[in-house]
Amino acid sequence: ERLARARNILNYVKRPLAFAGLWPGETSFGSKIRLLMYITFYGSHFSLEFTEMIMLLGNLRELIDNLTVILFQGVIFFRVLTIRFHPGIIEAIRRMEEHHRTHKFENNEEKKIYLDYIEKVDRFHHSLLAWAVAAAVMWYITPPAYYFYA
Repeated sequence: ERLARARNILNYVKRPLAFAGLWPGETSFGSKIRLLMYITFYGSHFSLEFTEMIMLLGNLRELIDNLTVILFQGVIFFRVLTIRFHPGIIEAIRRMEEHHRTHKFENNEEKKIYLDYIEKVDRFHHSLLAWAVAAAVMWYITPPAYYFYA
């Protein structure tokens, strides 16, 4: 059972990315629509942030805050699109899936090391995903909280 779970490790990573249409090689119609929605969402955020940047040209502190947000969102957007469209990443994922399917272990010690490593990766992924969800929730709760606080 541990070995079957370890061989499907990419499915745990794939699930949240495929939900947003960002998994490499996913070419279904629904995936393309979700990707288009994602790009539209970030495009609207960029246009709003650039508009706000132009409005803040006289206030240095607010301008720096705005540039920080724009750069942060730009880095995320670039990294996500790189994961989605870079042919090297698609090839690496294909090779990893093939390796997980076809690899035969020479002895039980090698198998144990492999399973321990994959289980650590799985725990790290789950903890990282929890932090990412918490950061996203805080990011979107902050403006309404400021609105109700003021």
